[in-house]
Amino acid sequence: MRITSTGNVGIGTANPGAKLDIAGDNVGSLVRIGNNAAITAKNAAGSSYVKLIEMANLGYDVIRLGPNDGSVNLITAGAVGIGTASSPDDGSGQVAFHIKSDVGDATVFKVNDRGANNGAGFSSITSVVYAARDVNTGRSINAAGTVNSNGADYAEWIPWEAEEPEPGTIIEYLGTSLVVSSPQTAAFTGNDRFEQEKAILVTFAGQVSVKVRGKVRTGDYIVPNGDGTGSAVDPEIITFAQYRKAVGIAWEMSDVEAVKNINVAVGVK
Repeated sequence: MRITSTGNVGIGTANPGAKLDIAGDNVGSLVRIGNNAAITAKNAAGSSYVKLIEMANLGYDVIRLGPNDGSVNLITAGAVGIGTASSPDDGSGQVAFHIKSDVGDATVFKVNDRGANNGAGFSSITSVVYAARDVNTGRSINAAGTVNSNGADYAEWIPWEAEEPEPGTIIEYLGTSLVVSSPQTAAFTGNDRFEQEKAILVTFAGQVSVKVRGKVRTGDYIVPNGDGTGSAVDPEIITFAQYRKAVGIAWEMSDVEAVKNINVAVGVK
């Protein structure tokens, strides 16, 4: 140990560069408290700190950021906890990420993605968030409230080898008239198991913009023209054949004769 003329203290080094400079060989712990190895750095008030703890008696290690109640804990046994001073695991042995409220220690957000219940099967398409499925139930997300989206339709991917049509185009697929949706406008998408270059999204239910030729009145049925567009048909005069082919009901009006996009409710007849 060395104490310099400037007041720096060195342990394991002859040239300490800080008030306390501890040098080691990375084989063991630099600081040990009882059975637990620990390195703690606090601010002057002692209210905030970074703490690295080897919890040998508990079977996991901790990197703790924040006050003594553990605002952020990084548990090296494979789980991450925020707002909890103890292991973020709930006893199931499967918790990977756990956020708790500072009121009542209630769970705000939790991810189970460890051990035997971690199912794979992600799409190869790049995404922002990935949630594995439970291999027993097949579920990825349980929500206590609503799930909100800016999109307005439920769409599914279907295989498509031809040129990709524009969103709002009416296509024929396996004898059914469908409206082309898009990843930018759909609220939810399903059947995500195809190569994106060989598949398109089509609307199964909800509101979607449809290419319509001719005047439209709110409440008109939109019937395919056979060229990717639709035409409005008054519900008072629609034939049964037209009704069967209709892709939905117009929820806005327009006096424009040329092709334009009209908001249509699909799945409502």
